[in-house]
Amino acid sequence: MADVNFPSMRTWLDYIAKIHTSAIDLGLQRILPIATHLQLTHFLCPVITVGGTNGKGSVVETLQQIYKAAGYKVAAYTSPHVLCFNERLCVNGVMVADDVWMQAFAVIEAARAGRSISFFEFTTLAALWICQQQKLDILILEVGLGGRLDAVNIVDASVAVITNIDIDHVDWLGDDREKIAIEKAGIFRSKQKVVCGDPDPPHSLLKMAADCEAELFCFNRDYRVQLQESHWNWIGPNKIYSALPVAQLRLQNNATAIMAAELLGLPRSDEVVYHAVRNAKLTGRYEKLKLHCQVIFDVAHNPQATRDLQERFARENVQGRRFAVVGMLRDKDIRASLTPFIATIDVWYVASLQCPRAAEGVEIVTILTENGATTCYNFESVATAFQAALENSSVQDSILVFGSFHTVADAKHSLVGT
Repeated sequence: MADVNFPSMRTWLDYIAKIHTSAIDLGLQRILPIATHLQLTHFLCPVITVGGTNGKGSVVETLQQIYKAAGYKVAAYTSPHVLCFNERLCVNGVMVADDVWMQAFAVIEAARAGRSISFFEFTTLAALWICQQQKLDILILEVGLGGRLDAVNIVDASVAVITNIDIDHVDWLGDDREKIAIEKAGIFRSKQKVVCGDPDPPHSLLKMAADCEAELFCFNRDYRVQLQESHWNWIGPNKIYSALPVAQLRLQNNATAIMAAELLGLPRSDEVVYHAVRNAKLTGRYEKLKLHCQVIFDVAHNPQATRDLQERFARENVQGRRFAVVGMLRDKDIRASLTPFIATIDVWYVASLQCPRAAEGVEIVTILTENGATTCYNFESVATAFQAALENSSVQDSILVFGSFHTVADAKHSLVGT
């Protein structure tokens, strides 16, 4: 086979997206032989793998900030991205450059020797190859979808983390929390240290942890958050971190990251944890932007995440109206995700996303009106919906943009005209 080499990231990513028949195709049988050949399944540095339904990115970001502040060389692999593919792999908080990615793509293309692998499998192999070239002190890997059959699970981790578990991706993971937890817990290893950030972990997860004799640490059982008036304390099995700042990310996810860091045991100071929590922030995770009015971006796209988002948005001191700009994928539980907002949102700007799995805006409007929403407008794109919301809102209003990574990305891109 002739060598494949493309001149840009865009051409590489377009090519990688076309070499497999399915965008989502779980299983390790395709990726494992290639990873073994390239020696990508084991790392000399400690590895933390983070799975779950909601909160994975926040846990990874907090961990990354902890180790960065402590002076370690840390790489963090996440997905999906919001604005730029390079967001998916950062070393010491800096996105890996195009030329490094493209070199890795060429290596994976040669190693796959014509075998069909999915976009996520290809790019995960490339990310792991890049990480193997670095002299890392710590590697943090976010599971893409599920756990047991996700490409990231080819790597044995020192510590495994499971965040909240909710109903999502039912076509691949199952239609209840017990079934989904089995897939998520597939990242566990024998006698491994495991952190569960779900305050009500499914019984199937607890059983799987017991079956593999994992050392399990659960939120609100082995570690917890103690809220104070203007700060919070982290209380763990053998340690307390006091007067931590309340920042952008949910405290539950901050706390779960701290527990994982405690178990890994790399030395760090109390000041490091304080600065990490204060500095941990992510695009599209209750991200506030002040234009003529307040705009909040959030990638929440399933019932658990949107319930939490609604409660947080309802606490905002908004003097005027509350607008929502929303677009969702059709394989999500749209009704359960949006109905918590009916009494909170005054004006809905609904859009059809520009991707194959998109739900039509008219379908979302129908669901909203059937459940009591009275002021809904339908748009062909998020960009036009967001622009309309900006044009029709006043300084005292607030606009919430949510429903999908695609929704947040399209709205943010429209602000810079890209």
